[in-house]
Amino acid sequence: LGLCCRDGTGVPQDDREAARLFRRAANKGNAEAQCELGHRYASGRGMPQDDDEAARLYRRAADQGHTLGQFNCGKCHDQEKGVPQDYREAARSYGLATEQGLLKPRATSRFSTKMAGACRRMLARLRASTASQPSRAWPVHNST
Repeated sequence: LGLCCRDGTGVPQDDREAARLFRRAANKGNAEAQCELGHRYASGRGMPQDDDEAARLYRRAADQGHTLGQFNCGKCHDQEKGVPQDYREAARSYGLATEQGLLKPRATSRFSTKMAGACRRMLARLRASTASQPSRAWPVHNST
């Protein structure tokens, strides 16, 4: 659902909503969401830019074997973004991502009209279920 909001597929494109949805999934341990949320912190898209939090999220995704999480974790160590520069760790992380086929060509897919409709329905249900809950400020850092 976060991808639908990120891309505007079946729902209006909304960076803040995408970030909120990615955070929910990331907090439940979803490696893809952790990596997406890391991208958002690294770029400041939909939330305040924070290299430390981006690096932490990339590491969480990488530790679960997520290929882009491994690559981005390596990039953080390579470019000293949110973590101390460490070429050995950068090379290790890049190597893990490469071993999983990061550099192999992949077929790309697009959401079908059916998927876009499903995204709209899921977002509407999610918004309805959380409308009665008091809004909370977004935590920028987790203390854990």
